[in-house]
Amino acid sequence: MDLANKYRPTRFSDVLGQPHAVGYLSRLVLCQARPRHLLLCGSHASGKTTLARIYAKALNCSNVAVDGSPCNICAFCTDRDGLFEYDVPGKGGSEDDVAAWLEGRYRTPVDHKTSVLFFDEAHGLSPRTADSLLKRVEESAPGVAFVFATTEPSALRYTLRSRLMRLEVRRLGLSDAVRLLRDVADREGIEYDVDGLALLASIKRGYPRDLLMGLDQVGGLDTAVTVAAVKEMFGLDQTERLVELFLALASGDEGRQLKVLADWPEELSVKIDWIRAFLTSIRYCDILGVDFVGDPITFSIKDGRAAIVEGFCRRLGLQSSIQLLPYWERMLSFWDRSHSVQEADFQLRLALFQDLVNHRLAGSLNHSATPPMRANHFRAAKHDLLAEYHSDRHREYPDADLLGLGQGDDELGDQQSLSLKDVREIVNRASWFTQATGWTMNAAFEIRPLASDIKLATTTTFIADFVRALQVGGPDLPRSTASITVLEASGTGNVIGYVCAHIEGLDDPSRGPRLRRWCDRGDQANGGADGHDVEVSFSNDNKGMRFHWAQVFKLCAGLGGEAFIEDDQGATRALRDIGIRKDWRQPGMLPFRVLYFQGLVGNAAIDAATANGMEFLSAFDDRALGHLTSGWELKEHRDRIKECASRRQQVADLAIYDAERVNAERQRLTAEWATAKARRRHWTGWWRAMP
Repeated sequence: MDLANKYRPTRFSDVLGQPHAVGYLSRLVLCQARPRHLLLCGSHASGKTTLARIYAKALNCSNVAVDGSPCNICAFCTDRDGLFEYDVPGKGGSEDDVAAWLEGRYRTPVDHKTSVLFFDEAHGLSPRTADSLLKRVEESAPGVAFVFATTEPSALRYTLRSRLMRLEVRRLGLSDAVRLLRDVADREGIEYDVDGLALLASIKRGYPRDLLMGLDQVGGLDTAVTVAAVKEMFGLDQTERLVELFLALASGDEGRQLKVLADWPEELSVKIDWIRAFLTSIRYCDILGVDFVGDPITFSIKDGRAAIVEGFCRRLGLQSSIQLLPYWERMLSFWDRSHSVQEADFQLRLALFQDLVNHRLAGSLNHSATPPMRANHFRAAKHDLLAEYHSDRHREYPDADLLGLGQGDDELGDQQSLSLKDVREIVNRASWFTQATGWTMNAAFEIRPLASDIKLATTTTFIADFVRALQVGGPDLPRSTASITVLEASGTGNVIGYVCAHIEGLDDPSRGPRLRRWCDRGDQANGGADGHDVEVSFSNDNKGMRFHWAQVFKLCAGLGGEAFIEDDQGATRALRDIGIRKDWRQPGMLPFRVLYFQGLVGNAAIDAATANGMEFLSAFDDRALGHLTSGWELKEHRDRIKECASRRQQVADLAIYDAERVNAERQRLTAEWATAKARRRHWTGWWRAMP
């Protein structure tokens, strides 16, 4: 069987996964405008030649379909489709070669409506050849259209590219790839299971020709396309040993590692190639959350990946997968060296790699730089969704400096206290922070005056300066990326500040003591003239969610006392439901705003994180209160960043259209994007039961 040629699409409606390219070409045919000169860009086997052939037939068809497709029946479709193909690698890309081929073809057609001159692998054209084509493309003969196809558009001369309408031809998504395989398998009577087709689609990376060649390869010998058959055909039985080895590396179990390597019937050089490929795959797919295929076989590995990442995080004491990045780069850089091909050298290198992972990985980094939290790593991992905080807007929850502080007491404003609406906002933003970043609040500060005669303005200014210093950071002060501050009345008539924050690199054992010393110096500055005590506490568990929610709820326990009516069922139920009723502090009112959000829980960061319809889930709003402290946000984070990347790419793809078309397509995308609860995920939660 030659399934790739047998099932090559002949109509626009047969082309899967290319709605932008197909829509544009079909409209060109239907409006009967002058044929456009095109540049089809995309990887090999993605369907560029197929689209060029359908386009050429449709331009000459005497009975086009309602979608602009050729009828495939008329004389033009069956005998003279008007397409002239030039294979640049096969026929040569020199000026003389191309000029000779154009002779007799570059002219107004006589026996058909349009001649399409198609240059395949056009990046092989020499610069002189590309220049020689400029005039013909710019002032083409009536009835002549040029189409260039390339896998490397940047290699084609810019002056030529600028005169062509560029269309991207992309690989199929998993659902379209499986749909294609399933349709062809049904027609050919090939037995299969859906998991087998999905695995084949992953290996063949969604390219239509490769997909059908793979189906031919597995099912062409009267073999059912199952997971086992696909693994056997493409050597995927190796991946089970690979996953087992990485699980042993994650746990630091040297005995288990040696057993896996001894039982793995493959040459050492091949084992090392597998290890390097899987290290790369995990870096992109599981740590950075990028849908990077690279090696298709290691990319197709699904089981065990999460356990490997969680195992390394647990052993290294990390809070989230993104913090693994510098350790992973250390392992990758170990293999980024030239080495001999001698078996003894392979054995030595592998032994040294095991030693690095088992004994030296945790101490291999310079903690003073704290690479996991550097801005460049953060932006790469989160795909620029959470840009460096800055905003000049002051909304209901201002995320600039604390307002109204440093003024005289007689200038302060209306009386306020923490409200039920504020409690909702605190809980939601704390949850959103983990969903967006994979981090947790890992530090808490309680700031109070040491004497009752200290003025409100003095204490609030001290708190504002303290929070601002945390945001800026310094040589002796780790920087905070997010903080929530609650001010409330003390029993002595002054003000107490509660701050819950995420501090960069607090997993470094040296940073906690440095931060504590800094807080102590703040207490004693100017011989203790500041008159304030700062009590600090840090997270001491690996995941940090227990500490995170304990400190968030501690903020919420400042629900306004004087405004609280004991029989107000809304307030009573809110406190009871989130487990803080017994810890309620019942504070009084203060003459200024009492709640502030800074950094990545501020308005600007949340606006950026929810772009492209990426709204957050809220267990609090859905009254799924049993899930508030379960740590589901860490699972949501992994799926969320992949979906964010996908949607950003869809928006970037709109660049091929003019401004009017971009607006229309953007509206279409917005309508298609699912709600937060309907998005596809690898984990399940309460929202499936919500109305």
